[in-house]
Amino acid sequence: PLIVNMPNHLSVGDTLISIVNIFSIDSHNIKTFISSDTLKQNFSCSYDPNDKIVLPRGSGEEYFIPKETELEYTIRFQNTGNADAINVMIRDTLSPMLDWSTFEFLGASHNVNVSLKEDGTLLFFFKDIYLGYTPIDLERNSHGVLKYRIKLKSDLDPRTRVENTAYIYFDSSPPILTNTVLNTVECYSIPTPAINHINSELISNTGDHFMHQWFLNGDTIHDLYSSKIQVFNSGVYSLKIQDEFGCSK
Repeated sequence: PLIVNMPNHLSVGDTLISIVNIFSIDSHNIKTFISSDTLKQNFSCSYDPNDKIVLPRGSGEEYFIPKETELEYTIRFQNTGNADAINVMIRDTLSPMLDWSTFEFLGASHNVNVSLKEDGTLLFFFKDIYLGYTPIDLERNSHGVLKYRIKLKSDLDPRTRVENTAYIYFDSSPPILTNTVLNTVECYSIPTPAINHINSELISNTGDHFMHQWFLNGDTIHDLYSSKIQVFNSGVYSLKIQDEFGCSK
């Protein structure tokens, strides 16, 4: 037998051409051509465009969420190769910012075996799924989906980023990465400053636990980061405080 390596998924739809030439060799080592044959095969495998969704999405560019939020993740996959996907496996390495003990599987479009490893690796194995492919099969038969939910750890600092990416394996094809979804724990530990005017001083009620930056008529008063300042000029004073996590008010 002749064993050769197949091309990867980038060659889906290409034609594989194998040519054999047959010769006879006599006692004088003279070759005589006898026959030849050509085999043309269309290269097929399963393949997938995919995405990952998290709810709630969060607000702002960093997708802020309260620290008590329970996240719901959805992973969608579709076979757009040119052969059925016999087996599909999804590997999701859970963020260490999540409380793995709260994992709850919500369901999937096909029968699936779910396992959560001690290192936070979450595996979904669709055995013998025979997921159809487009455009030959019906569009709806080429799709799959799964959902689960999980809580954040209770002791996360403000502005902690929670990122999550999944890897989808279609049979022996290389893993396909989903998009990375992001949530950020919103600022929850910083008070709203109030300013008292006592004699010639302005004093913040926040104490000296934060970085203080004072403004006069909207302009920064440089190098004054104390919770109180001496007032020498009339005008509109304001204050910005910031904690060690970059949260400010």
